Amino acid sequence: MLALVHNRRFRESGLVLIELIAALAILGFVTIAATALFLATIQGQLQVRGDVAVVESLRTTMETMTREIRASQSFQYNAALYGAQSLAFTRPLDGGATATVAYRLAADGAIERSGDGGATWSKVTSPLISVTALTFKPAPNSRIAISAKVRSARGSLGQFYFSTVVAARNESL
Repeated sequence: MLALVHNRRFRESGLVLIELIAALAILGFVTIAATALFLATIQGQLQVRGDVAVVESLRTTMETMTREIRASQSFQYNAALYGAQSLAFTRPLDGGATATVAYRLAADGAIERSGDGGATWSKVTSPLISVTALTFKPAPNSRIAISAKVRSARGSLGQFYFSTVVAARNESL
C-alpha cells in the first residue's frame, strides 16, 4: 500500500496545466516590459544624439561668427538693408582694403552671411537646425552680445537658447 501511495505522488508531482499557463503569462509579461524599456532607452539615446547634433552645429556657426566679429569694426545693428535680425560690419582685408560683411536670420530659419555688402548671401548653419530668433546687441566695453533660439529642423526635439559675448578688438562699438 505504501508503494501505491508513493507511485501516485510521483505521478502527480509534475506541473498542472494552469501552473504552466501562469508561468508562460509571467514570462510573457516580463519579456514585454523588458522590450518596452529597451525601446524607450533607444528612443532616448536617439533624441540625445539629435540634441548634440543641433548644439554642435550652432556652436560651430557661433565660433565662425565670433572669430570674424573680433577682427572687425564699424558695426551696424539691425540695418534696414539686411533685415531686422542682422549685424553688418567692416572687416579689414590684406593690403589695407576693407569688406562689408553681414549676418542675418533668413526667413527659412538659417543664418546667412554676406561678404559683399548684401549682394549675395550664403547659409552658414546646418540644414539640421532651424534658428527661430537671432539678436545682436551692443554690450559694455566694446562687446557684442549674440543670442539665438534654435530647434531641430525635424521638429521632434526641444528648443535651445544660446548666448555669447564677443569683444571687438579693433574699435569701440
